[in-house]
Amino acid sequence: MDWSNMAQQQNQNPCQAYVKSSFCTVSSYSLACLPKYISDRIMSICIRRKLNVTIIQVYALTAEASEQKIEDFYAQVQSALDRTSRKDIIYIVGDLNAKVRKGEEAGVVSRHSLGERNDVKGCLVQFCQKNKFRITNTFFTQPKECLYTCISPNGQHCNQIDYILCHQKWKGYSFSTKTLQGVDCGSDHQLLLAKVRFRLNKIKCAALQRTFNVSKIPTQYAVETRNRFDLLRKGGGGPDELWVVIKETITDIAQEDMPYKKPVHVKKPFSAHQATIKDFDGNEISDQQDIKKRWKELYTGASTDYSEKLKGQEEPESDLLESEVEWALRQLPNNKAPSINGISAELLKPVPRATLTTLCQKIWRTCTWSKDWKRSVFIALLKKGYSKDCVNYRMIALIRHASKVLLKIIQKCLGNIPSWILQGQRDP
Repeated sequence: MDWSNMAQQQNQNPCQAYVKSSFCTVSSYSLACLPKYISDRIMSICIRRKLNVTIIQVYALTAEASEQKIEDFYAQVQSALDRTSRKDIIYIVGDLNAKVRKGEEAGVVSRHSLGERNDVKGCLVQFCQKNKFRITNTFFTQPKECLYTCISPNGQHCNQIDYILCHQKWKGYSFSTKTLQGVDCGSDHQLLLAKVRFRLNKIKCAALQRTFNVSKIPTQYAVETRNRFDLLRKGGGGPDELWVVIKETITDIAQEDMPYKKPVHVKKPFSAHQATIKDFDGNEISDQQDIKKRWKELYTGASTDYSEKLKGQEEPESDLLESEVEWALRQLPNNKAPSINGISAELLKPVPRATLTTLCQKIWRTCTWSKDWKRSVFIALLKKGYSKDCVNYRMIALIRHASKVLLKIIQKCLGNIPSWILQGQRDP
């Protein structure tokens, strides 16, 4: 095919005319898929569908060209890439006229590359590292004859200088990249083929937890709650058994008498997930188990154990009083987020004080915290500084509102202890 004559007839650049004729079968169904001329060595085409695919075709200068010209060429490629939407699936294909050395470059070049590097100043590798691209030819195990992309006319020299670059974000969609041997394409370059498959799944969000509308507690709910809990005043069983009965009773009554809030659908739910964070030594970690371990170390390290400081102090002989439980319930603020079990402070306040007092007394006497009360939801909110440093976050815990009753009583008791004891100092 005479590209120059075709270009003259269509008043176009030879390279641009060739792309139009090559992609006509692909882009015939969409006028938006026409190729775009950038320079004599660079062009692009965008196949617009639900997910756009942009292919940038390049023909790089040889290693004999001056360094300034090579740098100008990569600057043009960078400019073309910057003008492309980063939401697109981007591929850079063509003759890069550069050999990457046999070895590995983290995230860019794998162990299946051939030859010694002749890449002037490492422009190709630096370009890939800067834009988070990977050279797909080097990431798949293939026979050597399927790795060579250019064979000299005498057949004595074989090189790997043609590449298909893809963004690391879409690396999971590439299954193989190899040359097809024996294909007559009228060139000393081999036909390079990449097998990709895009499978886009809808994000399945977890079902939203239905919460009760506690803006106005119905009278029927308060009456039914008092009647149901009359049989629980004796409080048989341990703390765990008693709390399970209280929780199930409150939930059953609320489902019968309380209306639900209208669910609010958000396009993107809040997520405090961080792909990578830094450990204690400042090294980045990406494994989910290590990330959880780091958060656990930070949170447990921030807490203070007063058990050793309070040794030898006289333990209180008095039991918890119903008046203390009544005081603690009044301290619970309204309109706060419910915990995992969906029981808010408004649903807890109509419960008879004798029932809650019995539960708190069992935990006070046995020194055994309910297992269900130990489960909380922790949310990390970034306050300032670098987002990968855990110390820049403020931790918020959503705990059971029932446990707050006992916690407020304990907090009040600790307030009566002299500060010098809590600080580990001697008697002044």
